[in-house]
Amino acid sequence: MKDKTVYLEAISNNNSLYEVIMHEDKVSNHNFAYNCNNHNCLYLWHKRLGHRNINSIKQLVKENLADGIQLDNCQHIGDCIHCIKNKLSEFPYPKEAKYRATQPLDLVHSDLCGPMPTQSVSGKYYILTFVDDYSRYSMIYLLSKKDEVLSKLKEYIAMTRNKFGRTLKVLRSDNGGEYIGKEIEDFLKEQGIVHQLTVPYSPQQNGVSERKNRTLIEMTRCLLSEANLPQRFWAEAAMTATYLQNRLPTKPKGKTPYELWTNLKPNLSHIRVFGCKAFVYIQKQKRGKPDSKAIEGIFLGYDYRSKGYRIYLGDNKIMISRTVKFIENPLPYDKKEAKELQKQDETTQQLVELELEHEENHSMEEGEINERTEVNPCEDDGYQLSNSQIQTSQHRRSERKTKGIPPERFAFFANPERIKEPKSWNDVLKMENPYEKQKWIESTKEEMKSLQKNETWKLVTPPPGKKVIGCRWTFKAKYDSKGNIERYKARLVAQGFSQKFGTDYDETFAPVVTYTTIRTFLAAAAYKNLNVTHVDIKTAFLHGNLEDEVYMSQPEGYIEAGQEQKVCKLNKAIYGLKQAARAWHLKIGESLIKYGFEQSKADPCLFKFANNGNPMYIIVYVDDLLIAGKEEDIRKIIKELEEEYELKNLGEVNYYLGINIERTKEGNFALNQKNKIEEIVEKFNLKEAKPTNIPMDPNYLKQEGEDDLLPNNTQYRKAVGALLYIATVSRPDIAVAVNILSRRNEKPRERDWNAVKRIIRYLKTTAELKLIINTDKEPILTAFCDADWANDKSDRKSTSRSVFKLGNCTIQWMSKRQNCVALSSTEAEYVSAANTAQVVIWLINLTKDLDLPQSLPVTIYEDNQSCIKLSQSDKHHSRTKHIDVKFHHIRHLRETGMIELEYCQSKEMTADILTKPLPRPAFEHHRTNLQLKTVSYSQNK
Repeated sequence: MKDKTVYLEAISNNNSLYEVIMHEDKVSNHNFAYNCNNHNCLYLWHKRLGHRNINSIKQLVKENLADGIQLDNCQHIGDCIHCIKNKLSEFPYPKEAKYRATQPLDLVHSDLCGPMPTQSVSGKYYILTFVDDYSRYSMIYLLSKKDEVLSKLKEYIAMTRNKFGRTLKVLRSDNGGEYIGKEIEDFLKEQGIVHQLTVPYSPQQNGVSERKNRTLIEMTRCLLSEANLPQRFWAEAAMTATYLQNRLPTKPKGKTPYELWTNLKPNLSHIRVFGCKAFVYIQKQKRGKPDSKAIEGIFLGYDYRSKGYRIYLGDNKIMISRTVKFIENPLPYDKKEAKELQKQDETTQQLVELELEHEENHSMEEGEINERTEVNPCEDDGYQLSNSQIQTSQHRRSERKTKGIPPERFAFFANPERIKEPKSWNDVLKMENPYEKQKWIESTKEEMKSLQKNETWKLVTPPPGKKVIGCRWTFKAKYDSKGNIERYKARLVAQGFSQKFGTDYDETFAPVVTYTTIRTFLAAAAYKNLNVTHVDIKTAFLHGNLEDEVYMSQPEGYIEAGQEQKVCKLNKAIYGLKQAARAWHLKIGESLIKYGFEQSKADPCLFKFANNGNPMYIIVYVDDLLIAGKEEDIRKIIKELEEEYELKNLGEVNYYLGINIERTKEGNFALNQKNKIEEIVEKFNLKEAKPTNIPMDPNYLKQEGEDDLLPNNTQYRKAVGALLYIATVSRPDIAVAVNILSRRNEKPRERDWNAVKRIIRYLKTTAELKLIINTDKEPILTAFCDADWANDKSDRKSTSRSVFKLGNCTIQWMSKRQNCVALSSTEAEYVSAANTAQVVIWLINLTKDLDLPQSLPVTIYEDNQSCIKLSQSDKHHSRTKHIDVKFHHIRHLRETGMIELEYCQSKEMTADILTKPLPRPAFEHHRTNLQLKTVSYSQNK
């Protein structure tokens, strides 16, 4: 319904069916709750109190457990989308012990969470929690290292002793190494504290702490989700979550932890929705007469040092103030604004939470802002969020994966930026970030497990005279299509560079699938309406059979105790060996042929199911497989592969070899490398550079000058290499510009470097462009060829350019510098046509293997009439006798009916975009003909 929001409510009729009722509402809130300006609204209090369950909030009012809160009668808010997203499918809560303390400090539960994926601003990675069993009151410390547990325990004991005049009786914790050292045990004995330890791998015995941690994480996620704030605000959200938890009732006692801990009923009149828009009063002496009386910010919780609100003002500033006006509906930051926040290079203040003593004596009112309002100067001074200015406290928090809580619960703490990958085992051991260090070590354990399971080697005493090659660890973070880390991957690599040909290996060649084959494969899948599934075979190279006798040293970190002098005699191939890739390709080829596939003669990395039933095709790129076929057939072949290999079914392909692949319900594909482009832009510091609509100045080649050479060509060559990859895979529109600048790799000048940066600026401007593979036309193979005669002033050699299409899909583009000097434009075009014809023959065979046979002859479009005539006869022998005989092969192909040259007007010559830099109108016209378009596709096939 246009301009209306529709809600669907499903009601079970007890017959495994649901009655669906459609509601219309003008409010654009997708969770079937409603935005409400009534301060007694149940949904508003649900948001204010960190998305606590509705029954707990009603209990607060019904049993008069807190002041400052009222609710309207008979309110129903429906389901909250943020609660569903962040609390759904949670693990069952651990059963709590039957014993319950009768007064504060009889029993305190403690747990250490971490390390966190992201370092806090003050360098913290861990949360140390203390939960009083009697009151369920929580206190938290942030730690940089695990060995700080003892010092923080001492602080906690000193603080609670000062408050209650006695020491806690029993401390209950798990068996973590931070709790069982001699030093901590001696301290507890000295204090007369009984230390209860849970049974290893039994987190339910410390269920109070486990449950508290889980509730904390869920509430933190909900706060960030509701506020639509960037992940860097997680610490502020977690601080607020603890503040709220201590003021919400618990089942066993029916009172709030705050009241049980302080004997004071909490006052909630000052509670506001985390992340909402806030206007902070600016003192008269701190503003001029024309200045506004208030400044806008984001509400980030409650300050532990003073009874004030924490308001984020941007530019790394937080202001503490009592005098704040809140706009709680709606929350201020949509996705676009949140993205802008994400760009800011801010580090968040260390998470610290302290209960505000005598809170009921000071209500933080949301009054009108006026000059008469009293504001304590020390409470509302803005301050920078820098390490040196962090105020630490006794109650701290950070996050960690708690025992019994699955890692996915902590996904919102993940760092969206690309992490620095270690270069060696020693780099891992020296890492300061304990979370990443732990992840990399776990990845090496996983690799070793695969090696051992596969019986890759056996330890032996090295035979005399036999060469023992070394090995090393390599590390790679795997990212998804959105740039998030999917997994940390370690690989043990043999140092094959020390192998000798004829002694340690013989043949090494292993084919690699071409990007042309990938694009044609996807085109075939689109035309045949086939599903395309991505499969990753784990430790693929380890499956290859090794025919040569090879000895390798034991891997770092995993040298067998007592067998240090022994080496690994390899039974299977391993990454890094000269013959490893070949061994794996032969192995997977044997397997697929055994399953009934035939290997393509056009591309040995393409396999076609030989049966006459439903079509099915497989592309092999090392350990990454793409399978195109009907869903049932794909399931069958995956099941067969699983019997032989350990693999991961990644589902419908959306990211392959650095390419984002989107598919529509019509079955079309869109290829894009936005992630790679953004990496290049950031790497060469061009995020703030001006946009440009064409990759190269059309007059660039005419303006050759003798400006200064670059003092160092390293950055230049890196940039050109990165751009060549983009141009080869998905962006033919930059191919000519990159090709021109790649010839200057050895001695680039300042103007060349500026031209390289212009290409990057162009990619930044057009990052949303996608190469479309659609089914608008019949899958008929055609080609466009062109040449730029004598365009290189240094040697006057020409350049051949070609574009190859299957129907309307651009499946290949080619830019090849001719190795001879053409004496005329006709000769240059003739050589280009001959080069194009060679590729056409290969594509005829490739499309045949994909069951897209071509009707001959295949048309090659050419915009030079003399070239077309030259391909038909040799009437001008005196002008062509010097042309190398290999180029006359085009005549044979025409005579045998394989190809036909057809005239095309220059303005419609698509290959012209690959020949020379073009002005914007012509450039954009040909770019569209290449099927490079800005479209919005969704993976909904």
